[in-house]
Amino acid sequence: MMSLKYLLLLLLAAGTFVSATEIITSGHKCQSHLQGAALDEEYIYLSFTSRLVKSDYTGKFIAEIPIPFHTGDICMAEGDIYAATDHRPLGSHATQSAVYRYGRDLKLKKIYPIYPSDIKIEGITFYKGKFYIGVGGNSPPHRKNDILICNREMKLLKRVTVDTGFNTRFGVQNLFVDGDRICGGFYGGDKGICFEPETLKIIGTFPLNPTEGIAKVPFKIAGNNNTWLLSRSHGKRGNYRARLRFFRVEGEKRLLVPLKKLSLPK
Repeated sequence: MMSLKYLLLLLLAAGTFVSATEIITSGHKCQSHLQGAALDEEYIYLSFTSRLVKSDYTGKFIAEIPIPFHTGDICMAEGDIYAATDHRPLGSHATQSAVYRYGRDLKLKKIYPIYPSDIKIEGITFYKGKFYIGVGGNSPPHRKNDILICNREMKLLKRVTVDTGFNTRFGVQNLFVDGDRICGGFYGGDKGICFEPETLKIIGTFPLNPTEGIAKVPFKIAGNNNTWLLSRSHGKRGNYRARLRFFRVEGEKRLLVPLKKLSLPK
């Protein structure tokens, strides 16, 4: 495997910054901030509100495409990338929210309108044949938020209101699966909130605060450790990149993982 010192010198020359514990991605400089992250065994996928970006595990830019404003969270499901999109034309609010399905080559495969048509969506994840979609949007601080449970064709099966116990901003930002729990990130809290998949009853918390992008690291890269990619916006408006760090989660504890502890693809 390439030494970290050599990798650092190589990527600095290419515009990527790598330290012992974090990567600042190169190539793409986006107008709007980071919203979501997804992983496979070779690449990292990042949504920046109106751009979908693909990079390798060194943070090196691979490709990007424009995506509808306002795209929020993304997830991997059965080999494809699904993006929760709340259309917001300039000067007005959302019209018809939809989930956009992309291949790993970033080519659009299908668009699934979300009903009721007046809601705004932000978070998305996939668990045992069902999609969990978080309702978001610009709203006053509130404790109660809605999560939609949909089938593979995005037909609504159930809409559940959850009470986080603290005031949140903008609704459900990110959703992800931790074992047999559905978890979410909310602006306003310092931890994720975890739910039982069928009832969405709160059953615990998650020690990371996933409000921009989070994804489980594949076994091939992290082994048996419960390791997560946590991504944040880096830079300022009009010039955003992504700051990527890896954490191992043990119960309610988190441990920052040095890059040398991971089997990152060459």
